[in-house]
Amino acid sequence: MSTSARSRADLVRHSAYEFALTTVLLFAVVSLIRRLAHPGRRWRSATRGPCSPSRESRSPRSSWA
Repeated sequence: MSTSARSRADLVRHSAYEFALTTVLLFAVVSLIRRLAHPGRRWRSATRGPCSPSRESRSPRSSWA
């Protein structure tokens, strides 16, 4: 393998390593901040946000007919 091909492979390997490390660290920091902001709260599902009504407060479908 020539020197330029080896250095190019090292550059690609290093870039992939940096991307993976940055992704993992970003996920860890965001998770830590969310955990500290709301210590007793469980994670919410993506489909039901803070503005979604709970299932108990919705009217049953049979009354819509």
